Amino acid sequence: MKKLLLILFLVSTTSLLKAHGQVISSDTTVYLYDNIKSQLSDDPATNGSFIRIPVIYPKVAMQDGTEGTVKVSFIIEKDGSISNIHIVKKVSRELDAETIRVIKLSPQWKPFILNGQPIRVKYFFSLPFKLNND
Repeated sequence: MKKLLLILFLVSTTSLLKAHGQVISSDTTVYLYDNIKSQLSDDPATNGSFIRIPVIYPKVAMQDGTEGTVKVSFIIEKDGSISNIHIVKKVSRELDAETIRVIKLSPQWKPFILNGQPIRVKYFFSLPFKLNND
C-alpha cells in the first residue's frame, strides 16, 4: 500500500511539474564530431586537449608480427570525461586492448561547446601500430 501511494505521489508530482513547465530535461543527445566541427569556435579536438599517451606495443603482437590501425569511437561527455569506448575496426585482441588502454588514460578533454552549451560528442580516433623492421 505504501509503495502504491509513493508511486502515485511521484507520478502526480511529475505531471504537475510538467504542466507548469518546471521540469528541466537533461539533454542526452550525442553529436557526431564530423557533423559539428565546422560550427565549433573552439575545437577541443584540435587545440591540444588530446595529449598522446605512450603506446606500448604488446609483446604477443610483436612476436606475431601483427600490424594495423585500430579505429575506436568514444563519447566526450559534457564535463570532458570519456565514456562508451568501442572498437570500430579491430586488428587483434592485443592491439585493440592497447588502444582502449591509451584512450582510458588520456587526460580529461575540454568539453565541446555548441551555441554556448556543453554537448556530448561521439569522436573517432585511429591508432596505427607499425613494427620497426630494422
